[in-house]
Amino acid sequence: MTNLLTMEQCPAPMALFDKKLCLLTASNAWYDFFSISKESIDKKLFFEILQKKSSSLSNALLYAQNTSEIIESEDFFYKSQNIAVWFLYKIQASEDGFLVYLEDISAKKENEKNKIFLAQTSTVACIGTWFFDVENDILEWSPITREIFEVPSNFIPTIEKTFSFFKEGIHIEKVINSIN
Repeated sequence: MTNLLTMEQCPAPMALFDKKLCLLTASNAWYDFFSISKESIDKKLFFEILQKKSSSLSNALLYAQNTSEIIESEDFFYKSQNIAVWFLYKIQASEDGFLVYLEDISAKKENEKNKIFLAQTSTVACIGTWFFDVENDILEWSPITREIFEVPSNFIPTIEKTFSFFKEGIHIEKVINSIN
């Protein structure tokens, strides 16, 4: 019984299914993740609910019935009409069934989508971008920035080299102010 209580209190979305894919127990975070009240569901029917929300995860659970390997992949479901929730899942077989761990990767997916959008927008509008990692003293330029400054694609920018592209006075001051 202690293991079941520990599972419920786990801060990560985790669940234990038996070999017949009936939900044995799950963390409160699991129910929160799927926006389901644990009191309102029949644990035997949870797999059917899961099939409607996540086809990849439910198919992976079916596959897990015939293998002992750890299964890991990504999937998503719509929490509401326009909000996709992306997650990484890991399924590990045990003697009693399957342990399923979920990790919300929605922010990572949104960040990847934004990077692609920024790159496309920058290319269309011919706007160069740059990023300065202060801790590691690394300056990164986008391909458009390299085109604007007419440097080869293998040019490695530094703050000092960047200053050499600007006229003395107000132009360098603007660059310095944008860094600070």
